[in-house]
Amino acid sequence: MTGSIAITMIAAALLAACGEQNPAYCRAHPEDTDCPRGDGGPDVDAPPVTCDSADDCMAPTPVCKLSSQICVQCTEATEATECTGNKPVCEPTLDVCRACSAHSDCSSAVCLPDGSCAPTAEVSYVDGAVPLGSTTCSQAAPCPTLEEGFKPTPARRYLKLTGAITDSRAALIDNRNVTIFAAPGASLNRSNTGDVCEIKGTSNVTIHDLTIRNATNGNGLFVRESATVTLNAVKIHGNAGSGILFSGGNLTVLDSSVYQNTTNGISATAGMLTVRDSSVYENPTSGITAVGTGLLTIGSSVIAFNGTTGTAGVGLSINSDFSITNTIIAANGGTLSTQGGVVLATSNPAAVFQFNTVANNRSSAGVALGKRGINCTAAAVALTNSIVADNDVAGACTVTYSLTAAAIAGTGNKVGDPMFLDVGSNALVAGFYRIATGSPARDSANPAATLAVDIDGDPRPTGAADMGADEAQ
Repeated sequence: MTGSIAITMIAAALLAACGEQNPAYCRAHPEDTDCPRGDGGPDVDAPPVTCDSADDCMAPTPVCKLSSQICVQCTEATEATECTGNKPVCEPTLDVCRACSAHSDCSSAVCLPDGSCAPTAEVSYVDGAVPLGSTTCSQAAPCPTLEEGFKPTPARRYLKLTGAITDSRAALIDNRNVTIFAAPGASLNRSNTGDVCEIKGTSNVTIHDLTIRNATNGNGLFVRESATVTLNAVKIHGNAGSGILFSGGNLTVLDSSVYQNTTNGISATAGMLTVRDSSVYENPTSGITAVGTGLLTIGSSVIAFNGTTGTAGVGLSINSDFSITNTIIAANGGTLSTQGGVVLATSNPAAVFQFNTVANNRSSAGVALGKRGINCTAAAVALTNSIVADNDVAGACTVTYSLTAAAIAGTGNKVGDPMFLDVGSNALVAGFYRIATGSPARDSANPAATLAVDIDGDPRPTGAADMGADEAQ
């Protein structure tokens, strides 16, 4: 009896071992935990499986790489069949599928944010170098303008822009849902007077990596009515009006730059506006003005060298509800300005202004001795966990847990030199108005503050964060 049991156990073990090494067995028994896992990625702890053909291989390494006789996830020759979804690219050095990281990874020349490649049939191609008259907007025969790019039917989900695209009329996006991708260096331009691009109606538009420039007697981008627009890594500059004119809808500006426009960087009169991880600089009339909008949210951004001409010159002027955090507002205003750095005219005392750096803004000699920093002209807005350097704080503002140039009554306030690393003329350098490790702003914010990161995405410690936009590293 005992011998019979032993023989049975030995036979079962041999069968199990055979099954574990047998691809056919594991394909038929996916529930067997002794088989290699089949979740789409190779088991990094398992030794490579040798092979003479694909019949010797199974998921997640179903391809036999004949040059090394090892089962792999993919080869360049099998990429189209083995690498799909949001891992469409076979990495040749590792023989594994990965997400696309550049448009050049995709046969459609469009790499989507989720790592997948856009289907070629869903892309309308526009190239400023092609002659007028092309109407198919295919990859082989692109169209010359944005207007032409919208003509193919049915409507395509994506536009891919290449080169300098110039039109005598505004590039109009009206009641359309589309995502626009730009090749490196691609730009949208206007050859006649007026705005470069207008988005209106109920459009839902996302734009990646595009430069919008050179409006003559007009704005770079005009967003209005009920449009929802997201700008991601977009540059808007050199326009004769505002970089962005926003009068309705929902506008989100991410990782973008709005600079060197003739009047304002961003001028908003209605709608919901969000600016994050962006730079607004060297716009002579103002950086950002928001009057009568819904909630204005600014985070982890730089507003600098704006409003240098005229009495109304200002870095940031707000007459709406707002939340401003982790933002540097520096070197705005000029010798004629009555505004200086920041004007907060909101009537909502619950507006948020925390962990910001306001420094070296300028006004006319008769206003705060030329150093107007922040002026709360309506409600008593609470400024907290911030730095105000070589500038004053005026009006109804209340100040707590902040480092200022002169003593201001309030819990946790300090006076001192913030010890900035760089106060030069380039708003994009890494040390621009960041603080040195010896700054008196170190570890001095409200211990109860909960903001998790600073302007650069660096973590803020709980209970001992630094004042201002930057957490010294």
